[in-house]
Amino acid sequence: MESILPTNDVVPVVGFTGSYPGKVEEVRKGGYIFTPRLAKKPFISCVSQSPINTGETYYSVVKGGGGLGWFKHPDRIHLTEIYEYLAKWGF
Repeated sequence: MESILPTNDVVPVVGFTGSYPGKVEEVRKGGYIFTPRLAKKPFISCVSQSPINTGETYYSVVKGGGGLGWFKHPDRIHLTEIYEYLAKWGF
């Protein structure tokens, strides 16, 4: 699977190995950490308000150094919504 992100805009963490089809990489940009996850239950995307279905791969987004609240309640977005999420926060 080809990466959906250009390398000059975001910094993928090299060596991430996940149990996801296509091995989606973790991304770090502007203090935010986008970690790919496999949905074990349905979620709602915080960008488009569309459902993330069980078995779908999505990004779990936390702010580095953001405290316990970010880790307990991360934002969840579709893999293709990373630019909209960054634009929402001024990047």
